[in-house]
Amino acid sequence: MAEQDQSLSAKRQIEAEARDWLMAVYAGKADQAGFHAWLSASSAHARAYRQLEQAWRDLPLSEALDVEIRRKVGARQRWFVPAALAASLLLCLGLGVAWKASTTGNEAGLAYASEIGKLRTVNLPDGSTVALGADSAMAANFSKTARAITLDHGRAYFDIAHDAARPLTVTAGNASLHVLGTAFEVWKGPSGVRLSVTRGRVAVGVNAAPAYVASLGAGEQIVIHEDGSLTKIAAFAEKDLLAWRQGRLVYRDAALADVVADMNRYRALPVKILDPKAGALRVTAAFRADQSEQVLAGLAASQPIRLEKSQGGVILRAKN
Repeated sequence: MAEQDQSLSAKRQIEAEARDWLMAVYAGKADQAGFHAWLSASSAHARAYRQLEQAWRDLPLSEALDVEIRRKVGARQRWFVPAALAASLLLCLGLGVAWKASTTGNEAGLAYASEIGKLRTVNLPDGSTVALGADSAMAANFSKTARAITLDHGRAYFDIAHDAARPLTVTAGNASLHVLGTAFEVWKGPSGVRLSVTRGRVAVGVNAAPAYVASLGAGEQIVIHEDGSLTKIAAFAEKDLLAWRQGRLVYRDAALADVVADMNRYRALPVKILDPKAGALRVTAAFRADQSEQVLAGLAASQPIRLEKSQGGVILRAKN
């Protein structure tokens, strides 16, 4: 009897941990290395997580990992918080309660996430479309007078429907991007936030400053660093930039830290760079997104770095 009680207690503990991880993943707050270490520690962990994720998908307002909630909110509650929604849903899952949200509000809070190694296409209520890169997440908030999207992590290609009465603001890190109707990619990684415009114009703001600091047209690109500094506006190759939509990753003189961050969005076990010197190395490469193991081996042979396998993934260091 005591053994049965211990077994049940262990099972409940694993289920509780799985709920915590699922909430963190879809709120964009998960420590990826810790998450993958937990998954690989036990087959019971992986099984509990898969079962909970399937239950998440089966919720009435969840379709293919896209979560939608509509509700009335006051002016001071405009921003939708993914973590709050995730907590509510997971509480319902933990209690075994069927839950359904109201769809009568005049504002819509929307949260979307893609899985590791998988892309998502999102159709927004205003007719805009968003291609989410692998392991990416965003939240959106639409009202009668404004449209707002926050890219929490990863990358996304936006094709925004024109609506002069409702300008759109995309926030990523310390950057805010202002558009009416245009197409552009936003990438968020170790180097900061990169904006690349393929159609129309996008105005760039930094750190919530009232004035725009740059305006980009089609074929132009800029990077906004964490300290608020900007690179010079430069041209880019659209075919290379958007190759990820066809399963390829292309880099020209990119920081190794940025390349590895993108690789990790396709890997079950992540690569972790422990040496800033190694992360700053410049890399030019093109490869299929599922070829990261071969690419890492090639980098170890051609760059002053070494790889160390660990239970939680791969550790990358600079050679002494």
